[in-house]
Amino acid sequence: RLLSEIPEELIPHVMEKAHRRGKGGRQPAIDPRMDPNIDPKKARRILANRQSAARSKMKQKLLVETLRTRQDVLASQRAASRDELDLLRRMCADLQSKNAELEQRLSELVNTQNVMQQAQQAQEAAANHISRAQQAVMPSGGMGMSMGLNLAGNGGGNGEWMMSGQAQMVQQLRPSLLQQQQGGQQGGAQQQRMDYNMEGVDASSNFVL
Repeated sequence: RLLSEIPEELIPHVMEKAHRRGKGGRQPAIDPRMDPNIDPKKARRILANRQSAARSKMKQKLLVETLRTRQDVLASQRAASRDELDLLRRMCADLQSKNAELEQRLSELVNTQNVMQQAQQAQEAAANHISRAQQAVMPSGGMGMSMGLNLAGNGGGNGEWMMSGQAQMVQQLRPSLLQQQQGGQQGGAQQQRMDYNMEGVDASSNFVL
C-alpha cells in the first residue's frame, strides 16, 4: 500500500535501499539447526523468530525509505507549485494593470462619445434654427431673397448665370427704353411746335389790336 503512493519508477530504488545491509560489524547468526546441542523444536522456533524479526526490520526499512521518497517527491512538487504560483501571480498583476488601462481607455472613449453627441445635437439645433429663420424670411423677402441666398450658397458658376441673366434682361428692356426715349423726343418736338403756334397766335392778336 505504501509503495502504491510513490511513482513506479522509484519503487526499485526504494527496494534496493531497504535490502541494503547496515554499516554495523555484526556477523550473521549461526543457524540453530546446525548446533547439535539445541533441541530441534527449539531450533525451529529460534529460526522462525529470527525470520519474523528480519521481516519486521525489512518492513520498517521499506516504510522509512518509502516515506523519504514521498517526502522528496512532495518537496519537488512543492517547488514546482511555488514556481507556478509565482508565475500566476505575475500574470495576475499584468492582467490587472492591463484591465486598469482598458478601463481608463473605455472611460475616455465614453467621454469622447458624449462630447461628439453633444456637438452633433448642437449642430442639429443650429441647423433647425437656421431652417426656421429661412422659412420665416421667405414670405416677407419674396423670391429675390431666396434667389440671393441660393446664389450666395452655390458659388461662382451661379454668379456667372446671374450676370448672363441680367444681360438678357437688359437686352429685353432695351427696345422699350428706346421707344420711351423716342416718344419723349417726339413729345418735345410737338411741345415746341405748339409753343411756336401759340406765340404766332399771340403775335397776330396783338397786331389786330
